[in-house]
Amino acid sequence: MGTELRPWAAREGLAAACAAVLILGAGCRPARPTAPTAPPQPPPAAPPRAAGAAASPGGPARLDAAALLYPRHTGDWWELREKVGSETHTVRLAVEPATAPTTETAFDVATTRDGARVQTERYTVTDEGVFRVAAGQEAAARIVPPMPVLRLPFSAGARWTWRGALVDAVGSLPAEATFHLTGPEKVEVPAGSFQAYRLDQEFTLQSPEGPQTVANRQWLVPKVGLVKQTTDDGKAPATAELMKFRVAE
Repeated sequence: MGTELRPWAAREGLAAACAAVLILGAGCRPARPTAPTAPPQPPPAAPPRAAGAAASPGGPARLDAAALLYPRHTGDWWELREKVGSETHTVRLAVEPATAPTTETAFDVATTRDGARVQTERYTVTDEGVFRVAAGQEAAARIVPPMPVLRLPFSAGARWTWRGALVDAVGSLPAEATFHLTGPEKVEVPAGSFQAYRLDQEFTLQSPEGPQTVANRQWLVPKVGLVKQTTDDGKAPATAELMKFRVAE
């Protein structure tokens, strides 16, 4: 679920957008001009197999495991306090029905920052994991192929990778990411003390201006979701901590 936005309409900000499960902050800053040219757009890729479509044994149980770390009921929300340098902001994440669902398990997460909507991320869940399929303003940038932000069944110590492209109306940019899940470990935030799994991510976008790398760390709590996130793009490190939340049982 998720901090470096810069803003979502700018393609250079997409590196930060895809680095986090739910990215929170810096995408609200002024953008540099979009690059005048881009590599040819790759053909669309179908999302991973939907749950129930030739699913492996235990598929429904895996979906339940995904719901533990990634609550996705319509109306679930999380309010976080974000610090970027000397600035402090209020970030709210809210689950919404997918406006352009790719599967019956698709859902959107809308992010507002100080009351202004700054991005929409689209996800889908299969028996193989939780996948991010789009990001940016109105989820306009497609992620091809969908990026696994959680592999199922999840277990501490798991590592996985992704390689693909970010595709928007201008063209496409190649990208890659690595993931490492550890824990549980104790984490304290304004909303309380939790035993959380930690997800370390590193995302690199090959932009016309050169590689952009964002390091992201998230703490995810079963039946709660995201409680803390740190993001560092080498320019403006950001930290977001959970203040309050509402998650359906």
